[in-house]
Parts: sequence; C-alpha cells; structure tokens
Amino acid sequence: MTKGFVSEIFYAYTGLKRSYNTQLSNGINESRLLAYSFFISLVLFLHRLPDKLTHNQKFNTKISLNDQIGIDLFASLFFVPIFLYIIAFFIHLLWLPFGSKATYFETRLAFFWATIISSPVLLSLSLIEGIYYSSWLSWILNFFSVVFYSWIFSSILCAAHKIQSNLYLFFLLIIIYLIFSYLNIR
Repeated sequence: MTKGFVSEIFYAYTGLKRSYNTQLSNGINESRLLAYSFFISLVLFLHRLPDKLTHNQKFNTKISLNDQIGIDLFASLFFVPIFLYIIAFFIHLLWLPFGSKATYFETRLAFFWATIISSPVLLSLSLIEGIYYSSWLSWILNFFSVVFYSWIFSSILCAAHKIQSNLYLFFLLIIIYLIFSYLNIR
C-alpha cells in the first residue's frame, strides 16, 4: 500500500486493474471524485500551456498572452469538471446495453482514475511537443498519447464493468481516433 496521491499514481503502473480496485476499496466518496475532477482540470490546463506559450503566434488575436492563459485557467477550473461528469455519464450510458452492473459512481471513478494515471505521461509529452514542435513529431506524440490513454482507460473501465479483456475496447478507441484523424486531415 502506498502513501500519498503521487505515489498512488506511479504505483498504478504496476497494475492498472488492481489500482482501480484499491481506489474502490479505499472508500472513495463523492467529494474525492470532485477533487479528482479539479485535478484533471488543472492537468488539462497544464497540458495546453506549453503549446500556448511556444506557438501563440498562430492565433491572431488582440488578447494578450497573460489574458489568454487566465481565461483558459478560469474555463478549465469552472467548466471542465462539469464536462467531465457529463462525459462520465455518457460513458456509463454506453455500457448499459451491454449488461453492465457497474454503478455510475464506479464508471466515474474509472474514468477519472484512468485520466489521473495518464497525467504524468501526457504532461511530459506536451512539454516535449512544446519544445520540439514539428508537424510529424506532433502527430507521433499525439498518437502515442492516445494509444497510452486508450490502454489505461480500457483496462480500468473494463475492470469497473467486470469485463475480462480490454482488447476490444482498446482497439475500438484506436480505430475511432484514426477515423477522426483521417477526417481531420481531409
């Protein structure tokens, strides 16, 4: 058993399903999930920050960089948690036709915990992309982050819904990403 939030994140890489079950057995309550949603909001803000700082000239606006960062932080802290709960609700609804016995709370915990576990790698990749920006490197790093998050998300979500293998969901998420990437290129 680890002590501390950061150590729990890194310990989770040794067993994704076990880390979710540990979170569930630790008696996580709704206030902890709300704190998780604010942490995710802050991580997503920090994930966008290197690109905003290094490539601000691609946005031709009359708003100063400090104001843009302030607006982004405000929106991240006040609106992203609401959208995270809405996304978790739709994820839960998508699983209901497949006979899922998981509660909405368990689905939310799985979604939030998977995003939290992914945060160190996603932040590292955004720093690398902000420093060494090129279109092909950006695409490779984005694809790697999607594969990485898809594996963690599918593993933990399948553990929450008592599904043995996460491979089908993992490949479905990758295919959906590739389809949207292809449509975005065109």
